[in-house]
Amino acid sequence: MTPHSADPLTLRDVHKRYRDGRRKEVHAVRGVTVSIEAGEFVVILGPSGCGKSTLLRLVAGLETLSDGEIDLGPTRLNDLEPAKRNIAMVFQNYALYPHMSTFDNMAYSLRISGLSRTEIDTRVRKAAAALDLSDLLERKPGQLSGGQRQRVAMGRAIVREPRLFLFDEPLSNLDAKLRVQARLEIRRLHAQLGRTALFVTHDQVEAMTLADRIIVMNNGFVEQIGTPTEIYAKPATTFVAGFIGAPPMNLLDARVEGQSLLLAGVTVRLDFSLPIQGPVTVGLRAESIQVGEGPLSFESDLVEHLGATQLIHGHLGKSPLVISVPSGHHTTRPGERLQLSVRTADLHFFDPASGRRIQASPV
Repeated sequence: MTPHSADPLTLRDVHKRYRDGRRKEVHAVRGVTVSIEAGEFVVILGPSGCGKSTLLRLVAGLETLSDGEIDLGPTRLNDLEPAKRNIAMVFQNYALYPHMSTFDNMAYSLRISGLSRTEIDTRVRKAAAALDLSDLLERKPGQLSGGQRQRVAMGRAIVREPRLFLFDEPLSNLDAKLRVQARLEIRRLHAQLGRTALFVTHDQVEAMTLADRIIVMNNGFVEQIGTPTEIYAKPATTFVAGFIGAPPMNLLDARVEGQSLLLAGVTVRLDFSLPIQGPVTVGLRAESIQVGEGPLSFESDLVEHLGATQLIHGHLGKSPLVISVPSGHHTTRPGERLQLSVRTADLHFFDPASGRRIQASPV
């Protein structure tokens, strides 16, 4: 495959409604609008039931649109049958034919399409070489490891030379080590092939390491679209703040009073202004908290040792708080009180009613 034939993907006000077993209407996808550039690798991220797989299936044609438009390059996909969309999809369960060899599994769709034996052989062996499967072409799925079966499923998609790749949680059946290897292979292959790709996952690590951009979904809505750096550094909502990051961002109740912030009984002077007074939700990353001298009093409940870092769980006033520090940097016991300090530049502010980010401005 050559990297010159990528197409942009555009979704405009896409909706999906259906009725469940009790005839109750479910609004699974709610007005999704996004433009994906040609050759871009975009990850759709969110918890179970948020609509991410439904959105992917709408693009593939496996679900019928309720409203909206989906374009792949100049082609309107709305009314095209799945087989005519020239889209390849890699599923969670791989769906390999158990009685067929690796070669035959990868070649099956090409034979149905009527390609010549020479063209099929060329495409399969080229994809197999890219996926390190050349020595496994005669083996059947039962003779392959989980990681190898996953690569065969990817190879079956690659040989079709599609306009768009769709991945529906393809790594979720692999163990932790294989998932890391598979992420590297997918990223390498994307760089090599240059096709536009949509990848669905509930795993934020996969999203942060694979994506050019991430679409964060919640309850059918798009919460935020941005690069991994943008979403981590400036979450648009409390949902994104609490979903992205390991550990997720601490969210604390506070009050804005004039040019000051009242947080856990301590008054912090702000060197910027906020367009809100009264109750506010303050976001604070675990690694942005300094342990030692400081005005904030924290009670430790539990320490998690994670190798290079350790997480200290506890309470700041009545609010739960997690602190991340380098291992060996500080030793603490449950029930111990620590003094904390934070920089005002590291604080994030959200409207407690809507959950939307509040932008600070210079004084």
